[in-house]
Amino acid sequence: MRQSKRGWSIVVMPDNLLIDNFHHGYPHIHPQREKIAYDDPEIVFQIVTDHIQRENSINFEKLKKELIK
Repeated sequence: MRQSKRGWSIVVMPDNLLIDNFHHGYPHIHPQREKIAYDDPEIVFQIVTDHIQRENSINFEKLKKELIK
């Protein structure tokens, strides 16, 4: 997780997952730029880490449903 004055981002490698709130004015998942429900990076980070532990990897469709609610 990285935070700056301009916004925040969460990157999970090698899964190529990028979630941020840069450039578009709202938090979103790349590359679709689908808006997510949470603008707090700590909450998003916790959701992503819980998901990875529960699924043993990233299931993009399930994770998207968890973040979009």
